[in-house]
Amino acid sequence: MLSPTIPADARANEGDLPREAAPKRAALPSAVLVGAIGVLVTALLWWGLARGHVGPSVALLVGLLATAFTACALRSSHRNCLELFGALTRSEGRNDATRARAEAADRVKSSFLAAMSHELRTPLNSIIGFSGVLAQGAPGPLTETQTKQIATIRRNALHLLSLIDDLFEVARIEAGEMRLDIEEFDLGRTIDDVIEAVRPLAAAKSLVITKRMAKGVGVIASDRRRVEQVLTGLIGNAVKFTEEGGVTIDCDLRGDTVVVRITDTGIGICEADFPNLFQPFQQMDSGLARRHGGIGVGLALAKRLAGILEGDLHAESELGSGSTFVLTLPLVILSSTAVSRHA
Repeated sequence: MLSPTIPADARANEGDLPREAAPKRAALPSAVLVGAIGVLVTALLWWGLARGHVGPSVALLVGLLATAFTACALRSSHRNCLELFGALTRSEGRNDATRARAEAADRVKSSFLAAMSHELRTPLNSIIGFSGVLAQGAPGPLTETQTKQIATIRRNALHLLSLIDDLFEVARIEAGEMRLDIEEFDLGRTIDDVIEAVRPLAAAKSLVITKRMAKGVGVIASDRRRVEQVLTGLIGNAVKFTEEGGVTIDCDLRGDTVVVRITDTGIGICEADFPNLFQPFQQMDSGLARRHGGIGVGLALAKRLAGILEGDLHAESELGSGSTFVLTLPLVILSSTAVSRHA
């Protein structure tokens, strides 16, 4: 008689069994062993009878007892299997309930982020607008100190608005409310626009920004605003975390996909940070990263937007040796009504 084989993955996960299922699971091998012994005894008796070593009456009596013994063992094994199945089913039900509660909490979080982002935007826009009016001297001439103070107010308000916008975008993606506006546009020109936007920060550090476009890379059909948003985040991060050297943007074609590689000579990323690199609200554990602040949303947003654009984003880096972020995008997005998908 062959005993049932327990799969390796089941043996490896015995510790995950619910508490009430553990005794039932432990009893199964014992029941199978008892049944196997009963069958073996019966076989030996009939072998002895065939060779004349055991009388027919004794063989019949012991054989019946062994058969009954085996039947009891198998019935016990069957009962334990049923009880084990029931325990596992109940455990699965509890896991489903826990998962449902977690999903509900995640929906509440996304709704909260969206609502708070909207409520914070209104007063911030007022601060930005009025500080701009003051900076232009509309109410009257300003002293040099007042001009600097108003510039600081406006700069910090714009930075805070940028963070809130990122939070709002993450909330929209998590809620599945983001749709794409597909149009044909020149990818090279979009990259030029992003470079011009970050050039003042690069110039302040004497960084060189280089763009290289492979032959054939030109017009793509995608959501121009979202592509520019991803590129702004990636190129802006490269400039922000690079103190000397420069940033290189390489564009190439790979079949029906365009590959954009953004390489910097900055601080790099340590191996311990990679698992959480694209998770929201995670910060790299390095002095320069902490000095620049932020809430750890930029890369998470870029990763999710890349997925919505039917592409991908990954990083290659070593601490102290700079970083390369590789963005892949299709030349043509298949659906203009694509709903956000988690990356």
